[in-house]
Amino acid sequence: MLGEVLARKAVATMLIAMMLLVLVPTMATADDNIIQAPIQSQVTVNAVAPSVSFGFFSDNSYSNPTTSFVPQVPVYMKIDVSTSNVIEEVVITVQMFADTDSSAVGAPPSATDPSTYVKFTIYYDLNSGQWVLDADTGGSSTWSIQFDPDNPPSASPGSTSGTFYIEIVPGKTAAEATPGETNQDNYQDWDVIVTASISDQSSVAQNYGYTMYFYGEVQSTTTSIDFGSLDPGGSTSDPTQYTASVTVIANGYYNLTVVSDAAWTHTTYTNYQISLTTSDPPGLGEFLLKTDDSVDQTTTPPTLVDPVIVTANPSTAEPVVALGLRTGESGVGYTLYFELKLGSGIRSGTYQGNIYVIALDGK
Repeated sequence: MLGEVLARKAVATMLIAMMLLVLVPTMATADDNIIQAPIQSQVTVNAVAPSVSFGFFSDNSYSNPTTSFVPQVPVYMKIDVSTSNVIEEVVITVQMFADTDSSAVGAPPSATDPSTYVKFTIYYDLNSGQWVLDADTGGSSTWSIQFDPDNPPSASPGSTSGTFYIEIVPGKTAAEATPGETNQDNYQDWDVIVTASISDQSSVAQNYGYTMYFYGEVQSTTTSIDFGSLDPGGSTSDPTQYTASVTVIANGYYNLTVVSDAAWTHTTYTNYQISLTTSDPPGLGEFLLKTDDSVDQTTTPPTLVDPVIVTANPSTAEPVVALGLRTGESGVGYTLYFELKLGSGIRSGTYQGNIYVIALDGK
């Protein structure tokens, strides 16, 4: 009986303990009593200007740096950009212009011009997913600025840096400028300013002292001049009958010069020649050639106003037009008039040779 009583007490004790477990609440911790009140917060990070650098090279291996430009000859430009954003947000502007001070970077002109100021912009077009180069050459038909066909931009969207390779062909009238030399308008060099921008933040790389060399081109609509039939010792009489029409395109002071082959050759017996001379009258087996860009129409027949004796050496020849001014891209036209005199002792027949019209550097 005692065992039964003890068993009943044990059961009762267990039930009471279980009731206590159910009825007594668990004690809360300090963290469980915090009621959170979320506050929306933000911070704006300002754009940081990209970094930019550039260089020019004589070929598109981009391993031969240069500071020289030659009209109508490609020069290659490499632009490196890095940013804390993504590269496709960067806009690059390049300005190239002639300057009268070769000791510092000047200010670009107010408007683009084929002779003195060109610029271009590089940006990423989201619609096409391509990098775009937009050039402003002042309406030039002879400047060419494009991405290097052999080296497209190395600037993948989403990256933080990029390299751009540019092929630049200076225009025919890009102003001649050589530091320390006297040039038209006293241009001493070309300056280059490169600006890389994101939003309203930008950085600039710039340099000066780039040389633009002389360019002279002569175009002719005259393919031949026939001085007709003359007796030995004879000469042509009317220079308006023997003319050449030429157009000069030049990027600075030029000397329009006429030279000839030193000898003209018999068309049948090629071992016979007549030799160009500067003596007036010409001697045995010689011929004398004179030219001018104007004639006196008041005389009969017309005569050369200021005749120039034609020689075979361009470096010592007297120019027909001295210190002509830089032209536009369409050039300046001239009519050249000629006189020819023969010496004695010349075998009969037809003799042929070439006359050359050259625009030389006039500084």
